[in-house]
Amino acid sequence: MKYVVIGAGGTGGILGAAIYSAGQDVTLIARGEHLKAIQEKGLVIRSMQDGSEEIFPIAACKEEDFQGSADVIFVCVKGYSLDGVVPFMDRISGPDSVIIPVLNIFTTGETLRALLPGKYAVDGCIYVSANIDEPGVLLQHSKILRVIYGAGAGQEKREILDRVSEELNSKDCRVINSSNIRRDAMRKFCYVSPIGAAGLYYHATAGDFKEEGEKRDLFIGLMREVEALADKMGCPFDVDVIEANLNILDHQPSETTTSLQRDVYEGKESEIKGLIMDIPALGEKYGLDMPLYRKVADKLKKL
Repeated sequence: MKYVVIGAGGTGGILGAAIYSAGQDVTLIARGEHLKAIQEKGLVIRSMQDGSEEIFPIAACKEEDFQGSADVIFVCVKGYSLDGVVPFMDRISGPDSVIIPVLNIFTTGETLRALLPGKYAVDGCIYVSANIDEPGVLLQHSKILRVIYGAGAGQEKREILDRVSEELNSKDCRVINSSNIRRDAMRKFCYVSPIGAAGLYYHATAGDFKEEGEKRDLFIGLMREVEALADKMGCPFDVDVIEANLNILDHQPSETTTSLQRDVYEGKESEIKGLIMDIPALGEKYGLDMPLYRKVADKLKKL
C-alpha cells in the first residue's frame, strides 16, 4: 500500500521513519526549510538520550507536488492546522483509502468525518515524544512509539485496518487496531492534556513531576478528573491509568517539555484551547465539575 504522512514534525517524522523502516512506500508531506533539508540530506533522527543519529532517505514533498492517491493517510498536523489539509486529503483519498488522524485533540475523527463525507476517516492517537531540533533533524526524547486507531462509533470495520497493523507493527513501533478506540483515545488524552496543563501552570519539565510535591499532585489530580470524565462519557479505562501514565513519565528525560508548552513559550499558535480551555465546559456537559482544570484554565487566561 502507499502511505502518506501529513506533517513531518516530532509526530509525523518519527512515524514516517517507522513506516519507512517497515519497508513500506511512504511519503512525508512537509514544507519550508524542514522539507528542503529532508529532500537534500534525508530525515535525521537524533537521540536525546545518547546523541546518536540515524538518517532516513525518505520521500518528502509539498502538498501541491504530490501526485496520485494514497491508500493510508496519517494526519499528524496540529489541531489548528486541520482545516487547511482537508482539501489535500480529499484529493488524494479514494473510496478504498483510510484516513487515520493521530492528533492530541479528542474527537478529531468525528470532525474529519463531518468535513469529508463519503471518505473513510477513523479515530486514532499516538504515543511519541520528539520535536524538530533544526531543519531536517528531529530530536527523539525517548523510544516510545505506539499508534492506536480504530473504527468510530457506528462505522464499518474494514479489512484495511487490519492490514495497516500487519504491515507496520514491530518491536520498535506498536500498531494496534483497537476495538474500543474511543476509550483508547481518551486514555491518551488523559496523559497529554494533564501533563501539558500542569507543565504550563508551573512552567515545569518532566523532571519536576517525577518528584513528590505540589507539581506532581496537580498532574495526578488532573488525570483523575479526566478519568472521571471518561466514566461519565461511557468509556471507562480498563487499566490503572494513573500508574500507567506515571510509568510513561518515568521513561521521559527530565528536561522534556510537551509540544504544547514549547508552542506557547515560543509564541506560536497552539492547541491550548482543545487540550485545556475547553475541558471544564466538556465536564459540565456530562454533569461533572472539574475544579483543577478550571484553576489551570483561569490562570492561563490571565497570562
